[in-house]
Amino acid sequence: MEVLYVGPVDSDGAEQARVVDDVVARGVDGIAISCDDPTACIDPINRAVAAGIPVMTWDSDSPTECPLHLYGIGQYQGRPRWSQPVVQAMGNEGKVAILTGVPRRTKHGTRITGFREGLGAYPNIRVIATVVTNDDINLGVQAVEGYDGSSP
Repeated sequence: MEVLYVGPVDSDGAEQARVVDDVVARGVDGIAISCDDPTACIDPINRAVAAGIPVMTWDSDSPTECPLHLYGIGQYQGRPRWSQPVVQAMGNEGKVAILTGVPRRTKHGTRITGFREGLGAYPNIRVIATVVTNDDINLGVQAVEGYDGSSP
């Protein structure tokens, strides 16, 4: 068995759609995809299914005719799960910075909204910044190490 890991370098829905069409043309046996832009994935996923290629979405779904289901948790519905470890680590008060990857990915905005709302039950925990890292680990490390405690 051969497993291919392919995808766009940047989070670009049109490029991801092109990649799906390319692997369909190659005649792969199946596709697993995390949809960066759920709308852009509709047609290519439907073309894959029409070609008899099973498609499974993971982490982020797309409203397609895909017979396999999303594997993962709802981006928004996961908010209590994501905010609870922060509350347990900090107690009921403190300051939080959110690090996120590529802001064009629909799932990232939904996760941030859910996380913020999950913290809503704790009025003494304040989100002081949302830092975009573009999935660059070095930017994330710089944001954490560079925090000087002076933010509100």
